[in-house]
Parts: sequence; structure tokens; C-alpha cells
Amino acid sequence: MLFLYMMIDDPDDRKSFERFYKKYTTKVYSIAMSIIKNEQLAEDAAANTFFYFAKNYDKIKSIDKSKIERYIYIVSKNKAFDILKAERRGIEMMEYNDEIMLTNEFLSEYDKIYLRDCIRKLNYQDREILYLFFSCGLDYKIIAETIGITQTAVRKRMQYAKSRLKSLLETEGC
Repeated sequence: MLFLYMMIDDPDDRKSFERFYKKYTTKVYSIAMSIIKNEQLAEDAAANTFFYFAKNYDKIKSIDKSKIERYIYIVSKNKAFDILKAERRGIEMMEYNDEIMLTNEFLSEYDKIYLRDCIRKLNYQDREILYLFFSCGLDYKIIAETIGITQTAVRKRMQYAKSRLKSLLETEGC
């Protein structure tokens, strides 16, 4: 924790990060443990997750409070999978079952439900990339760092996800 604490320059941010760490340390470890099923490796994944959070705390603290838990889930999950890859063990990707929050005031309730149903029909990667971009408001660079791919790959995934969502929205009975 001390190393993470020292990565943050601003004393107010240090205190804020300490509260953040204490609040989410169990959640991050639990997510890692549910994926890895090995205490030591789950601890490594949790440490990597908080290292990432400390390094990017300026951006993380600006994420809307209603969206931070989903963001923590996504980063924790990806760091756990990174550990698994490093250990050369395979594990099937968890299904992402959190729904993307739809807060656009110009959409009717019916449209929101219709859009949510179409989003649920997308594959995991499409839902994840749309969530990080539209709900969390992250840019391509941060999304790339979060899920461990290049910015170019993020742009392509976003393009394909939008295309697939558009196709679902245009077809009847989505």
C-alpha cells in the first residue's frame, strides 16, 4: 500500500486513494479470486489492479460515482485474466451481466428498454467496449490500457460494436 500511496503526488488525493483502497480492496480480491481460484495469484491480480488505479487515479476519481463499481469490476477482471495468461492457464471468460446505464433524457422509457434489450444481445466484448466509452466516458487510450489492447484495436472494436448494435436496432424484434 505504501508504494501505491507514494505514486500519488497530491496529499488530498493520497487520502482519497487510501479511502478508495480500503473500500474496494475486498471487492477487487473477490473478483480476482472468483476468476483465478488461487489465493496467491488473486492477491497478485489485486495488487496489479490497485497499481493501475494508483497510476491513473486522476482519471479514475473523475468517473461518476454511479459507474465506478462497474469500472472496478472490468479492470479487476482484466487484471485477473492477465495473471492467468502469464501463468499459461486457460479459463473461459466470465459473462458480463451488468447492464449499461441509459441516462439520455431524450429517450423514452420504451426506447431505453428497447436499446437495453439490444445491448444485452451483443457479445461480451461489444458490451464492455460500449460501456467503458459511453457510460464511463473513458477515451480510447484509457480503454486500451484497461483491457490490455492497442488503441487501434479499441477503435476497431468500437466500430464493430456500433455496427452490430445498429444492425440489431434496425432489425425488428430486437
